[in-house]
Amino acid sequence: MSVPVGVQPYLDVRKGTTTVYSAPLVSPANLPGNLERGLTQTKLQSYSTTAWSIVVPATVVAPQYSFGIRYGNGASLDATPVKWARPARFTIGRLSLVLWPTAQDPTTSKVSISKLARDYFDSIPVSTLNYFDYTPLRLDYVILQGSSHPPRKYTKFADVVIDGASDLYGKVLKPLAIRVSLANTGRGLLIRDAKGAVVYGDSSPYSFGSYIGIGWFYDAAKGKYQDANTFGYSGGWTGWAATWNDPAGQCGNLFAHELGHSLGLSHFTTGTAKQWGIADEYPNDGVNGRNNPWGFDTMRNLFRTWYRVDANGPVLDRATGQPVGKHDPMNGGEDGNAVACYPQFTAYQAMKMQNWLDATPTLTDENGTPGVYRWNSTTLRYDSATAADGALRPAKIDIPVATLVGTLTANLTDGTSQIYPPLFAKSGNVFTLPNPFGSGLPAPYTDARYFVKIAYADGSVDYALIPDREITNATQLDSFSLNLELQRNPKRIQLFHAHKAYPAITEQDSDLIYTREINPPTIDQLPAPVVIGS
Repeated sequence: MSVPVGVQPYLDVRKGTTTVYSAPLVSPANLPGNLERGLTQTKLQSYSTTAWSIVVPATVVAPQYSFGIRYGNGASLDATPVKWARPARFTIGRLSLVLWPTAQDPTTSKVSISKLARDYFDSIPVSTLNYFDYTPLRLDYVILQGSSHPPRKYTKFADVVIDGASDLYGKVLKPLAIRVSLANTGRGLLIRDAKGAVVYGDSSPYSFGSYIGIGWFYDAAKGKYQDANTFGYSGGWTGWAATWNDPAGQCGNLFAHELGHSLGLSHFTTGTAKQWGIADEYPNDGVNGRNNPWGFDTMRNLFRTWYRVDANGPVLDRATGQPVGKHDPMNGGEDGNAVACYPQFTAYQAMKMQNWLDATPTLTDENGTPGVYRWNSTTLRYDSATAADGALRPAKIDIPVATLVGTLTANLTDGTSQIYPPLFAKSGNVFTLPNPFGSGLPAPYTDARYFVKIAYADGSVDYALIPDREITNATQLDSFSLNLELQRNPKRIQLFHAHKAYPAITEQDSDLIYTREINPPTIDQLPAPVVIGS
């Protein structure tokens, strides 16, 4: 649509035959600028010299509205989107682990959630981002199994090293992120999957969100805190991620990359474009080019350049003299800078994220009913869906919770079968717990021998059966997790070992092996989530 000189075009937003919003388009001379202009005094190339534009309220960008562009008395040009994606809400919970803490608090080096939320929201295709901190988990001991030793309660790092268990990323940080994810998706009590394999490198069956772990440990021999990534690992997949704790790692490509995995993305490295059949569009794989779509920062209403920018302006390739394209976060990405922690994803990766969000069930509350729902791209509504294999039924979504993680071993008396202190958050999910004193639970619970009892301030009690059979292997270390509703004021959780296996369990014929007192903070003392979007 070309616009004659001196004519003002308008955008009309209609609901049925009624125009609910109308506004003039902005001329090409006043097109939004580039976010990267904040990095340099050099004038940057504009996205276009001929494009008219307009920024509209997010509330009218919905299927019930149609869009038309008109000028003068001419016919309106239909500008309604051809296809609507799911208005996805995505949750990110940050976990901070501190092992063998001192009076010094190392977590003060964390980058603020508000900055991380703002910058990541601008990089991913979701309508709402719910980003929050859990309270730090400070442990003066940790249960680990190293080499051929039985699981042991470690109170200092030096002993961990001696026993060959010093991979704190693989043995503590990553499992913590996974266990918190499991607790928030109704699968935390599971020890093994449907095939009998121990739940470890878990991939969430839901597109609800992700829990990312960072950590510190106090090394008494060196007299200082060090990163819990002792072996230099970083990883993630749907539902969880774990990485380094330094500010550059948080406000930089590591967070964007690992959380990209949490949104269903794989690496976009050399040769991938050919495998995906898009080499003509992405000849340099996960590197933006001048013919690829630019990004747009919806928080600041500014374009994102396809090319790198530094203080001197566009970064040029020394061999060709041409601008260097930004790397997709799944292809090395870009360092954080003064204007943004993360680069935009390539448009193809954004499409893949959107498709994954559309196709993957989520946990949400529809019309007052919490449950598992799948987006219907035909009706543009959520349909009720079946819970994932072994997952519990959601009882409440997005409420304040206490998250507890415990361990089980063959030894019931040395403190290795226990429950760690709780983590607390203003946003979490709780589920209908499996009753150990009955029958009718699914097959994984058959012959289970462990359960927990939760006592609340009002005198009420809940029980939950852990589907783990009698542990006889001296080197076996199992983990479980669950969420408790914080508004019910949980005061105590106890771990029991039953003399008889499910479905013949009774509390009277069971041994109490561990008690953890819970002293929850008031809800207004918890870190407030940063919620961005509609």
